[in-house]
Amino acid sequence: MGNISIRREVPFPPGLNIGYVTGCAHIAVDSCIAHKRPTDFEGLELVTWELSVSLVDDDEIRRINKQFRNINEPTDVLSFPQYEPEEIDEFISSPAPFGKLILGDVVVSLEWIEREGKGDYDVLRRLFAWMMVHGILHLFGYDHESSDDNGKMRGEESRILLEMEDFISVVRG
Repeated sequence: MGNISIRREVPFPPGLNIGYVTGCAHIAVDSCIAHKRPTDFEGLELVTWELSVSLVDDDEIRRINKQFRNINEPTDVLSFPQYEPEEIDEFISSPAPFGKLILGDVVVSLEWIEREGKGDYDVLRRLFAWMMVHGILHLFGYDHESSDDNGKMRGEESRILLEMEDFISVVRG
């Protein structure tokens, strides 16, 4: 069970809307939590979580990238985790989690998505889903700095995107 706060500073490109954004985020977060929870916890207390998503243009993501990473370039997605991966794992591994797991912030450049999608409605939606999954995985401690880490992250991206396939297909225009 999650709560998503969405801040949108630019218009949605064709094919994207609040429902699609929240659907992608819910599936990705719930999949990460379910994959990390011990199997004997099935049916126990649900993990309640909170996520902030900002949908911006290239100028805004460049400004954020420069401020927090000292890189003066636009990018596709940025993530700002609230907790260290070990703290998230500890929370998720609790049989009856107390309180809300505040994951952090994901910032996505809708301008990047639209440019890379090149007017293809289906590609645009898949790119957005991938960027949302990628950003959320960073909140859970996944990274791609080394080839081993990159392999693990890409494997998780593929696993979650496969789980999202029905959602992506059903809402396809």
